[in-house]
Amino acid sequence: RYTQFIADGLEGAMVKCAEAPYKKGKRGHGWFKVKGNVTIDVVVMELPHNGKGKFEGQVGNVVVGQIEDGIVVPVAQVNAPDDATRLHMTSNPEEYIGRVMEMKHYGKLKDGYRHPTFIRWREDKKAEDCLLGVE
Repeated sequence: RYTQFIADGLEGAMVKCAEAPYKKGKRGHGWFKVKGNVTIDVVVMELPHNGKGKFEGQVGNVVVGQIEDGIVVPVAQVNAPDDATRLHMTSNPEEYIGRVMEMKHYGKLKDGYRHPTFIRWREDKKAEDCLLGVE
C-alpha cells in the first residue's frame, strides 16, 4: 500500500505498532512517519541574489531545470548547499551556471517538487543528461 500512496502523490504514511497506544497530539513510541524521497539530476539555471536575513545580497534559492525539447526549463528552486558555497556562488556565478546537481524531493506537484533539497554535485553528468521526467 505504501508504494501506492507514493504513486498517488502522497508524501508518505504514518505507521504504528498495533499495540502502541494512541496519544492525542503526539507520536509516541511505536509510531513512525515514513516518507519516500526520490533524487533527480538537474541543471543550475540561475543564481538570483534574493537571500534574506544574514544572506541579504547573496544567492538565495538556486533555480534548477531539466531539458524538455532541447531547452532547459525551470523545475525547482533549491537552497544553496551551505553558507560557504552560497558565498562562492554569489561571487563566482559562472562556475555554477550549467553545472549538474543531484536533488532529492518528496513528490511531484503541479508546479514543481515538494521540498527540493541539494544532495551533491554531479561532475560525472552533463546538462544534456538531465531530461525532464527522468528519475
